Amino acid sequence: MFFATNVVREHYPAFSLIAHGSFQLDEYAGFHSDIFQHRDGHYYIGNQVTASVITALPLLLFDPLLDWLEEVGQRRAQARGPAPEASYDTEYPMRREFFRKVQARGLALRFGASTVVTSVFLMAPLGGLLTLLVFEALRRRRVPERRSLWLALLFALGTPVLYRCASLNHNFFLTVAVFGSFLLLWPGFGGAAPASFARRFWAGALAGLGLALDYAGVIPLLWLFGVLLYESAREGGMRSAWRAAPAFILGSVPPVLFLLWSQWVCFGNPFLPGQFWMPDQNAYVGAGVRGFTLPDPQIFFQNLFDLDWGMYAFGPLLALGLIPGRFARQGPQVLQPPERRAVALLVLVFMLFCASNQYSRLQWNTGFRYLLPLVPFIFLQLSDHLVQMPRRWLAALSVPVLLHSFVLAMVRYTPPQRGDAQAVPESWHRFLTEGVQFPWLKVVTSTPTLDLPWLASPFFPYVVLAVGAGLLFAVWKLPVGSGRERNA
Repeated sequence: MFFATNVVREHYPAFSLIAHGSFQLDEYAGFHSDIFQHRDGHYYIGNQVTASVITALPLLLFDPLLDWLEEVGQRRAQARGPAPEASYDTEYPMRREFFRKVQARGLALRFGASTVVTSVFLMAPLGGLLTLLVFEALRRRRVPERRSLWLALLFALGTPVLYRCASLNHNFFLTVAVFGSFLLLWPGFGGAAPASFARRFWAGALAGLGLALDYAGVIPLLWLFGVLLYESAREGGMRSAWRAAPAFILGSVPPVLFLLWSQWVCFGNPFLPGQFWMPDQNAYVGAGVRGFTLPDPQIFFQNLFDLDWGMYAFGPLLALGLIPGRFARQGPQVLQPPERRAVALLVLVFMLFCASNQYSRLQWNTGFRYLLPLVPFIFLQLSDHLVQMPRRWLAALSVPVLLHSFVLAMVRYTPPQRGDAQAVPESWHRFLTEGVQFPWLKVVTSTPTLDLPWLASPFFPYVVLAVGAGLLFAVWKLPVGSGRERNA
């Protein structure tokens, strides 16, 4: 219900991979500010392409349908002639120009359907998987099943997870990879320390995938390797630690090699990322080394509290993770003191890394993003408070937290320019004045070429909400599976 039809930079290499088997984006020059012409005369994207390779999988499955939609769009474009300048009703000039461009090329239907595919058949399942992993992590620490279920749903719907998994972005891929690697190594999750060879290998593979997705993944990669060595040495001394290391390293090699290979294919150098070759497309490129400086206290504060992208502004529930210890000393403990300290170290170092990246200041036009990999770890920290909280207090906390998350996800406002109305208060203002809305519905009703007046009815969003609630109730309550499963 909440998916957004954002065509993002990860889409373009996926389109090219499916159509031409390459990362060259000559046909999409000018479609995105991160697409630039390299020294070989071809166009490439400035970010890593690993997320685009993953994105290509569901798009390839639906490629016959997307091809048909493109043919329909091109026939319409030829019959219509040049697209009108103001064919898309939006307050965002760049989105209006983008729509005019894809409409003139006959790509509007294909691009729109591609965002549906990647949101519904890739991002939503990954969000479900991450939620399931949080649920299983709580159950492994003997949190009662009903409370684990409550907290897992609160994680999925009451944190920025809902906002971010509604549209394609590599930060969510990084989050799932890093948290999955951690759970494979975590002594409380599925086995005694040290982890088996297979678990260590796949933990390394996921950690290496995190680096291949984003260079910020180097922080959790080193942290996870350190956690493995520390746990192994604590159980069996340094010899045990050295025996545990090779499996993790072997697992991390293939995704890192892919990263180096893709950079060599695109830019002729395996060790320099796309940001090194890109032209100076914003004011922050010249700061430090291509936008990377010493930790900036202002960025550190903004990443937490800015009303356009701050972690606590988008997920106020996460502020409970700042409270040390637990509200109550009885009952299961989700994180033991050494684990709590290890997670706190990851959170601090990752925040300092992001505070060193001057590109963090550009999050005003995307919403909360860079600190997303920390969300499941912070949630585990604050779960120690929530596990023992009385039901009535947990319910009183859950209602405003869920409503805040829903408002940000359904309105999905970002300022057209930095300095305009800020995302969090403006989203609430639009919700209170305009009512329930959905990102995809906003796009559809702003597109005059789609003559569907019933979609513009003020009652239609409530119909969608009611149907969605009914389907969820059916999935939850209707008997499925074998009789033995139902009886259990």
